[in-house]
Amino acid sequence: MCIRDRYMGIRVIIHREQMEKTSNWLPLESNPEVINTYVQQLGFDATQYKFHDLLSLDDWALEMIPRPAKAVVFLYPITEVQEQFRDKEEEELVANPQQVSDKVFFMRQYAQNACGTIGVIHALGNIFSEQQTLFQQDSFLRNFVENNKGKTPEEIGKLLKKDKKLEEAHKEAVDKGETEVEDDVNTHFICLVQQDGNIYELDGTKKVPVNHGPTTPETFLEDCTRVIRQFMERDPNEIRFTTLV
Repeated sequence: MCIRDRYMGIRVIIHREQMEKTSNWLPLESNPEVINTYVQQLGFDATQYKFHDLLSLDDWALEMIPRPAKAVVFLYPITEVQEQFRDKEEEELVANPQQVSDKVFFMRQYAQNACGTIGVIHALGNIFSEQQTLFQQDSFLRNFVENNKGKTPEEIGKLLKKDKKLEEAHKEAVDKGETEVEDDVNTHFICLVQQDGNIYELDGTKKVPVNHGPTTPETFLEDCTRVIRQFMERDPNEIRFTTLV
């Protein structure tokens, strides 16, 4: 649905109710070099913080990641079992709404295949308040976060979909990828962030953020692996998972 997988490419498409066929972006590659160049173009200083591949959920791989980790972007395959869990989760969240910090920067996804860009903006938008010096003045990222304070996730998502300059920057990032571009893919990109002592799953195709419980700045990455393992354990025969930190 949203992002090219460097390891496998399977051409299946899952349409969700909020995707607009008239606004179909090309899928971004899960590649830290591509993403780091992309965010620099959007106005983020990637010399101090940058995305890295997390090669495994084992301790040896976690130890390779520079700290502190600020956000995790996670790619997973859209399968029947994941969609069944998603539907059940949505029912539970409607029946029992979670507490969500008002500091969480969250938007909905309305353009097909835009989840790579939305995941990256979720990651950076949620460190903006504490790391404003990393965002260039009058850049897309700074302006987008500042100008959308107080807007609903739906309003922010629709503004992103209409931004032609961002769509062009997204396309340029797509062109820098290592794999062949296909507009029909069945993997999806989400983001995990920390706000007010909790981990939040930010998925623009969901109506609300998902609170995955307590964390600390020191244990954030290790705590995120617990959430990632849940996705993997639902699909034990799948290998199409990648993680950027």
